[in-house]
Amino acid sequence: MATSSITHNFVIEDEAAVERFIRAIEESELELATRPERHSGRVKLVTDTQEILSLTKRWQSKLKEASDVQPR
Repeated sequence: MATSSITHNFVIEDEAAVERFIRAIEESELELATRPERHSGRVKLVTDTQEILSLTKRWQSKLKEASDVQPR
């Protein structure tokens, strides 16, 4: 969906259309608030500074190893 269409002004003159529009927004907000988070189970929130540093070092090491590999 194009995001530029969100910024356009629009006019709803029919009272029933206004009610439907408001209901749709409220239902969307409720669905978002009550939707359970979905992930693969491999996701872990890391907040400990030392653990973040350790992960960063591991990623850097893996990236270096990958860049050191010469093509055949």
